[in-house]
Amino acid sequence: MLAKEHDASLHKPAFSYTSIERSERTGGHEWTEEVVEVPEGKLRYLLSEDGKPLSPEKKRSELSRLQSIAEDPQAFIRRERAQKDEEQRAQQILNLLPRAFLFQECGIQQGWEQINYRPNPSYVPQSYEERILHEMTGTILIDPDSYRLHMLEGTLSKDVSFGYGLLATLHAGSSFSIVRSPILPGAWKNTKIDVHMDGHVILFKTISRQQDAQHKDFKLLPSTLTIPQAIALMTR
Repeated sequence: MLAKEHDASLHKPAFSYTSIERSERTGGHEWTEEVVEVPEGKLRYLLSEDGKPLSPEKKRSELSRLQSIAEDPQAFIRRERAQKDEEQRAQQILNLLPRAFLFQECGIQQGWEQINYRPNPSYVPQSYEERILHEMTGTILIDPDSYRLHMLEGTLSKDVSFGYGLLATLHAGSSFSIVRSPILPGAWKNTKIDVHMDGHVILFKTISRQQDAQHKDFKLLPSTLTIPQAIALMTR
């Protein structure tokens, strides 16, 4: 499975899709967006908020924002390079799995090969992010025919603290879940993402990353699509 996912990450077709998300990014509202993938990142066009169409003023603001990106895309490119999206984070976890965890095969469950994982006590995490991931226990579901990842989920088994708890603490029970589905032969995409991380940082300032997202209505795009072309496609 790891080899298959690594090969697929080197040859990823581009798609457009509809995203329905509630998170810190959306201010706790439910945003329905059209997302278009380009080599530089993901362009998003807000279509509705909490199930209601945008007001004329807000729609004009969205169109103006996208037009600004089309005319001068450098700020967008820098921002996308600085951020890790959910697919990059999933790949990071997959890369860590064989080194940092122990596994238990659980057979076929509802058509998927199930493997449970838990921390490998002999592994020494190399970064703060690895320390958090290393304390996760969870489940992997794999398609037994294609050896592609269907689901990866994990729950933090205990509090993880940095600087004796003064710098940051991420609380036990924090969790994530990523579900992937076949969109085209050989092309699997994230279709459901749930992230619920809770804790505090630097003298009791609360930290929280909450994200619930669904992706649907995928359409294959040319791999050579430019940012101005993508924006023109979104706003046609």
